[in-house]
Amino acid sequence: MAEVPHIITAVQFTPVNMEPIFFRARELRALDQDPKSRKEHAGRFLGKRAVNLFYAESTRTRTSFELAEVAWGIGYSSTANARQFSSAAKGETLAHTIEIVNQYNPDLIVLRYDRVGGAAEAASLVDVPIINAGDGSGEHPTQAFLDAFTIQEQLGRLDKLQITFMGDLRFGRTVRSLAHVLSKGKNNHFDFVSTEDLRLSEDIKELLDAVPGITYTEHFHASALTSILPRTDIFYVTRTQTNLGAPKLQENKFRVTSEVANLLPSHAILLHPMPIDREDPLNSEIALEVDRHPRSRYYRQAGNGLYIRMALIEKILEGEPILAEVA
Repeated sequence: MAEVPHIITAVQFTPVNMEPIFFRARELRALDQDPKSRKEHAGRFLGKRAVNLFYAESTRTRTSFELAEVAWGIGYSSTANARQFSSAAKGETLAHTIEIVNQYNPDLIVLRYDRVGGAAEAASLVDVPIINAGDGSGEHPTQAFLDAFTIQEQLGRLDKLQITFMGDLRFGRTVRSLAHVLSKGKNNHFDFVSTEDLRLSEDIKELLDAVPGITYTEHFHASALTSILPRTDIFYVTRTQTNLGAPKLQENKFRVTSEVANLLPSHAILLHPMPIDREDPLNSEIALEVDRHPRSRYYRQAGNGLYIRMALIEKILEGEPILAEVA
């Protein structure tokens, strides 16, 4: 039996197997500007079906998956906030839901689950391709893919990079997944800046420790940015994931203002997986004025999600697994 082309973890991705997807995403983005090309794409997978099960809140991920499916002519059904507004609220388990959905003969299931391991559990139950759209504080592999695509486009490489991660590194699944991907680039150095309560988890540090040529340093004071940022290529900032159990900060000293962004060299890029927490503007991890800073690339980063997900869906529906090469 052919291997089912699931996307469960960023461990599956390497610079080698990502490059064809990067190329295809660039091609799709260019073609998407032409109405004739859009119409042609919309017939590519006509008759295919997708089910988007989102147990946790989402805007960019869910919308970009839905638009990617529409762009290919795929019919889809979506459930948003399923933990509260589906049979999960009545006690139905994930396993039961996946088994039921499987009876509807879908060609693809996109799953955001509110607990670690949901996508892996679903993939063990059915032969339908599963795409992990985020599982609690675990992973978000397609976000890591579009992050890597953005870095490759902006800087031209995925190795010999100085990467600064700042914010919630403990509960932030995007940091975990992107660290997996960038640990496979040669001679990358990571600076992790956070409070001690939100420090990087031990399993990711163990991963980095095991890779020759990869180095990292932890910092627990925002003052460290003064020396770190002038040598940074990628400044990746995350909000505090209070929805996943992170403690709410009374005062966020780890925030980006124009003065902080100005510390970056001219070639550097500022990324954020979104959403930016702007409920309290004075406590936001990125000040509003930074949105227009010349280093900011997070709107472009979010836009890349549509074309990366289109390319991944195309590859999956063609039956091609996306797997790391065996060493």
